Amino acid sequence: MVLTVALAMTANIVVGHNMARMEQSRRLQFLGASYAEALIKPLWDCDDTAAQAIMNSMLQSRAISGGRLQNACTNQWGRNSTSLKKAWTSKQILVYRSVLG
Repeated sequence: MVLTVALAMTANIVVGHNMARMEQSRRLQFLGASYAEALIKPLWDCDDTAAQAIMNSMLQSRAISGGRLQNACTNQWGRNSTSLKKAWTSKQILVYRSVLG
């Protein structure tokens, strides 16, 4: 009886942990896509001030510990981080498509 309860509790913990990890992964993908969309135009226009403001906003989320952008105009890298730990990493190439084509 005790073994059955222990196994059921362990299974419940494992399933709950996996579901929480999947939800966190979905949330991080959503956040990354949202901020990437917001960064496309300022990066295309070489508007470092706007891009930095978006990066600062991004770092307000506890789920994001840092970011790195490459300025296409100067070919320099900008980096912001609040922590050096990397639990999950995502790399995304941003492409700006004008409404004019």
